[in-house]
Amino acid sequence: MADFFLSNLKSTLDNCITELDEIHSMFCRNPESDFTRNRKLSFREYIQFMLQMQSKSVSNEILDFFEHSLSAPSKSAFTQQRYKLLPEGWRLIVTLTLFGPSLWQTVVTKVLIPLHT
Repeated sequence: MADFFLSNLKSTLDNCITELDEIHSMFCRNPESDFTRNRKLSFREYIQFMLQMQSKSVSNEILDFFEHSLSAPSKSAFTQQRYKLLPEGWRLIVTLTLFGPSLWQTVVTKVLIPLHT
């Protein structure tokens, strides 16, 4: 039972992150330039990384997340990416994940996308 719940929650979170990634410019300080270039820490990876952080130092968290790869981003790169995202992006992820995918679909299609176009 617990495995099903955790699997369902992970799937919901992944779907929310994917949807948010498509409209991430709405939650960035500089929508024209933030998260537009191909970086070591993309918008999607940044969100996943933040959700998986535990209580280690940022440097150790980065190494664990990127499996001690030599191409892992630096602590400075993480800090720069963190500054780009507005708090509203986090609020939306948490709220819509808690209330389920049907609310997520409604908010994205009827509120966020029309506001952005």
